[in-house]
Amino acid sequence: MSALARWLCIGTAVVASGCSVPLQDAAPFISNTCETEQDCGSGATCADLGDRGRSCVATEGDLGGLLLDVRPPVGSNGTGTGSLVLGGGAYLIEPELLGVRIAGSGLGGVIPLDVALPPPVTIQAGRIAAFAAGDACAAAPGASIPAEVVFSRATRHAGLPAGEFRATTAFVDGENIFTTALPAGRYDVYVRPLTPEACVGADLEPLPAPPPYLIRGLEIGSDTGQINIALPEPKTLSGSVDGSAALGVDDWTVGLLDRVTAQLISTEVVLVQDGLGVPSLFDVSFHPTKVVTAETDEHPSAGFPYVRVRAPEDQGYSPSMVGGLEELDLDGNYEVALTLGDLSKAVDVKATVLSTDASEGVAATVTFEADFEKGLQYQRTLTTELDGSFHTSLITASAELPGQYQCFARPIDDASPEAIGTVNWQINPGEDFVGHTMVLPLRALVSGTVVTAGGEAVEAQVTAAQSTHNGDPISPRAVQGVVSGGALELHLDPGTFDLAIKPAAGSGFPWLVTSQLEIVDDKAVALGQLEVPNPIVLQGRLVDAGGNPVPLAPMTAWLPILDEESSTSTVVQVAQTVSDETGAYTLFLPPSLAH
Repeated sequence: MSALARWLCIGTAVVASGCSVPLQDAAPFISNTCETEQDCGSGATCADLGDRGRSCVATEGDLGGLLLDVRPPVGSNGTGTGSLVLGGGAYLIEPELLGVRIAGSGLGGVIPLDVALPPPVTIQAGRIAAFAAGDACAAAPGASIPAEVVFSRATRHAGLPAGEFRATTAFVDGENIFTTALPAGRYDVYVRPLTPEACVGADLEPLPAPPPYLIRGLEIGSDTGQINIALPEPKTLSGSVDGSAALGVDDWTVGLLDRVTAQLISTEVVLVQDGLGVPSLFDVSFHPTKVVTAETDEHPSAGFPYVRVRAPEDQGYSPSMVGGLEELDLDGNYEVALTLGDLSKAVDVKATVLSTDASEGVAATVTFEADFEKGLQYQRTLTTELDGSFHTSLITASAELPGQYQCFARPIDDASPEAIGTVNWQINPGEDFVGHTMVLPLRALVSGTVVTAGGEAVEAQVTAAQSTHNGDPISPRAVQGVVSGGALELHLDPGTFDLAIKPAAGSGFPWLVTSQLEIVDDKAVALGQLEVPNPIVLQGRLVDAGGNPVPLAPMTAWLPILDEESSTSTVVQVAQTVSDETGAYTLFLPPSLAH
């Protein structure tokens, strides 16, 4: 197990649909109940939870940095709250900023916290301004243009679900304006200009819309009433794509992606090739990303976009190449020359994906990845025949140099005993690669015994999903199962997982979660005996700014985890519930992280 693996003892109350980790009731039901403090052992007390009765709860803990993600349901603005709370909104609450102590000793077991959601910020008459004449059907510089605007919640914690709000301009009184409402906070704002309707069908030929524009880290405060975004002067990246003689690049596309969000920040040009072996020229217009506030210290390369070249999806194998602009344009003159390899020397590849005992073929999705000069990364994905066989071609680094490929085969049937397989292939120029196989390993067995503090065998649901912080070359498949009679047994792909053991909702017992559990190849992992301890309980009411209850709102608790090696922060889900008709809620939380 990785040194990064940490045990979390995690609680849950009422099931909330639509939450990030599926939650199901486990049976038979076990219950955390008590009559006196002596029933709970050391470091715990017997606490009155109101309608829930009395339960053993921890009196010591360390929940520093706890985050609550609250999402009132769409169409529900509370009881008589009007516009005081945003239905469908994503509110991020930090209890420590509200003066709630959730770390140290003597916590008293039950921590009261009434959460008041601030009123939404309403953006009135937002506008996107053209940079120069010629934008938006020859609009004058500074004139408003039609656009779609997307606000995505910015966060310093990787893996925290985004809160996204979309708005599209409308033509009102000679202006293109948009209106939206969203919680106050820091947002990444993505502007996608649209072709003006006034140009369509008119004598004036519709002009291409300006390229998209991304602003990262824009603060939206409670006093923000209007947003005016002026498009900067676009830049132009010029270059050529050489598809060589064996494979043309007609209908392939070229575009630029933001390095951090992977969003398109340019026009996307469709390549036209005058003939096989003739490089296709392109000019891509783009807006460099504007960074208002970076949550963390970013690597200098974060300011350089990626250049992406990809084939049409209908070609069936979806090859693409991505490279950093700083490596492709060493002169800094916004001119690049890209090659997809010496395709006149492309190598014919015929192979088969086999079961672990090599007795039969396994239908799979196969991905090939290779790194070439100038930082170009090549990827191709295909689906095998039902018998596991496939036929494709792969490029080499040049007419003389081989292509070094990492190949991944993911079984199409998620219930199959085979795991995702990985193999390295060297593709040599002029040598067909025929008759090879990819034999898939079995999934690794993860086992253990789960009991309560009193030694009672736990009945629970269990899930394993890829950790947010991971170095996995390909995402492992999520798995769900059952802990029966205290016995835990799962079979997992190689990769990095968050493993959550979840007793029945309302039981008063916490989830038990290990974060960043590493599965290496098909090596079994024995977790030993795992004990579900007593939780810390967070209890209160969810209300709007006027004190009115906000009912039926899913609430999810996340705990940040800092990776000391990279100084980056990720999150692990640690509890979830939903407020009742009166806005009341109860969350069972981990008393601490155990290393």
